[in-house]
Amino acid sequence: MTTSIHRKDIPTLTESASRPDLVSALKVEVALALASVLGTKVAARFLSKHYIDIGIALRVLLSPQKRRRTFR
Repeated sequence: MTTSIHRKDIPTLTESASRPDLVSALKVEVALALASVLGTKVAARFLSKHYIDIGIALRVLLSPQKRRRTFR
């Protein structure tokens, strides 16, 4: 039996959080972990390399009070 995956089958966080998709949310969570272990500069490079908007990256890394709570 063959199954196919359609866009509608990919989980998103739109109902429970304000991040647009699960992949972006996970990238942000990884960056936060990197920042706590290796520093903000490493985390910023990670987000940049993974195509996260600079405005979002700056908010996440430099303004903890403005972070959205997705997995925590």
